[in-house]
Amino acid sequence: MKVALVITDYSPQGGGAASWTDRHARMLLGSGHEVHLLAATIKGAPAGAVHHLLDGMSGAGNVAKRTFADRAGSLLESLDLDIVHDMGQGWCADIFMPHHGTRRAVYDQRSKLLIPPERWLRPVAFHCLPRYLRFKMRERRQYRVTTEKLFVAVSDMVRRQMILYHKIPHDRIRLVYNGVDVDRFRPAHSSELIHARRRLRSELGFTDEVVYLIVSHDFDL
Repeated sequence: MKVALVITDYSPQGGGAASWTDRHARMLLGSGHEVHLLAATIKGAPAGAVHHLLDGMSGAGNVAKRTFADRAGSLLESLDLDIVHDMGQGWCADIFMPHHGTRRAVYDQRSKLLIPPERWLRPVAFHCLPRYLRFKMRERRQYRVTTEKLFVAVSDMVRRQMILYHKIPHDRIRLVYNGVDVDRFRPAHSSELIHARRRLRSELGFTDEVVYLIVSHDFDL
């Protein structure tokens, strides 16, 4: 099969979506499929993957995201592909998999962190300002339901967001949790693990406290 993977920035050393996409690409290539990468930047791609570099399209702003989606869509129309798997930025996909969750849900969650009057003004801005009107237009295209299109949620929370904010039918959603590479991440021998745990607690100055480790790039959210 000819499979396209669409992501703004491709890198094995990137964030969760980028590293997941790299592992996915390598798995597909190892299974004999033809893999096409569509991205604004491509670094460390596996041998055998076909590159489609959308120069100058990297960026976090709404304009950059919309331009990336437009250019990716135009390019995809010219390619003879069997499957288009989008990681959450474009709007031409057979499989739409927003690793970041639905952006509307993220927007609402961020709104709860604000204090009045900003919290009260934010919903008004969402319905009036041009940047948010473009934002809503992009999401409407991304979550447009067709008989062939599938939506992949990486958690039950994201699945609920798809249903709540975008009215995606249950039967069009597949829940696929992020897996763990057990060859790379292996618990050490139990005695070594206990020794390392005690050493780290001592170095950090903990005695009887319960300690949690949170790994995230957005602590406020």
